[in-house]
Amino acid sequence: MGKNWVDLFVLIMMYLGVFTILVWAFLKAFGIINTPIYIEMLPYVGGGVTLFGMVYYFGKMMNRFESMDSRLRFLSTGFFRMRDDFIDVRKN
Repeated sequence: MGKNWVDLFVLIMMYLGVFTILVWAFLKAFGIINTPIYIEMLPYVGGGVTLFGMVYYFGKMMNRFESMDSRLRFLSTGFFRMRDDFIDVRKN
């Protein structure tokens, strides 16, 4: 199971935040919501949850880029070693 449940939880939270903002905007536009303070804060809560999900996924993406960078560095050192070996072979 691992971290798969964390990814699912964050994804659900992100979609829930977007859905909350859209529902609030729709109800506010049609005058159904008469803005008590706790309902005025609802889009901010939804926006915060959405922002949290986006930051989480951005962090995962940056981690993938860093691991890809280390793998590319490993490959480039291997190519330099092959080039040096090839130069040594040509000299002999």
